[in-house]
Amino acid sequence: MHTSLLFKTGLIFSLEIFLIYAAIYAYIIGCRRAARTNTSFFGLIFEETHNAKGQLDLVPIDNEEGSENWKRISELYGGCFFLFVSVLSALVIADSQGAPLFVGIALMTCSGLTLAPILGLSLIEIDENYGLKVFSLALLSTYACFCIGIFSGIDFNFLGPFIGIALLILIIYNFTAFVVTGLFLGPTGVFSRTTRKNMSLFGIATFLAIMVYESNLITKLAKQGENNDWRSAFEFALELYLAFLNLIFQLLQYVDATGGG
Repeated sequence: MHTSLLFKTGLIFSLEIFLIYAAIYAYIIGCRRAARTNTSFFGLIFEETHNAKGQLDLVPIDNEEGSENWKRISELYGGCFFLFVSVLSALVIADSQGAPLFVGIALMTCSGLTLAPILGLSLIEIDENYGLKVFSLALLSTYACFCIGIFSGIDFNFLGPFIGIALLILIIYNFTAFVVTGLFLGPTGVFSRTTRKNMSLFGIATFLAIMVYESNLITKLAKQGENNDWRSAFEFALELYLAFLNLIFQLLQYVDATGGG
């Protein structure tokens, strides 16, 4: 059966991001089960509370900074983050070296699974009910951008230079925060709430623009019958995957800057 480049790319990308969503949801379910049974899950103990809408809202407890349990939690989730960065780096290197397709897909899947506990905890800390809505918003926004890039009939090639400049600005912004505060504090420890909110919005717009640009490019190549193979589809899916992860991080930074939840 002959399939288009657009279908191949969309299939790989969709499977990966929905796998992340499923892993995050499973993490939250595990945390809620642990809260009901007064047991720990993934190094954390939770208390059942309710938000203003009466929805169940978990709160991590017994994790005061400097305590023994806090050190264990930091090691566990720090280890997950280290694994995520390592696997993601291996994924980029493997793709650049033309590694077999199954290796790239396996590494992409592993990167999502190692990130899921970190994202799950982030969503719980802002209220998992609200956090899942934020993640769902990212999914809907992503597919809305796909539709714009595919069906609008507009050639979005003009976005290329603007995206390049925007990414450079974001790199300088985050690098400044990294140099001043270190990796885990990021912009929170350097910039004002207003600056962080505006830069998060700027980042969100940038990565949504990348998705429009990439989906438009894939559509043009598909119509021309070029690059219609699984290797090319994987490379495009990887670019969209990285843009999606960055979109999630920007949305979480925006929520943090606005005090949402």
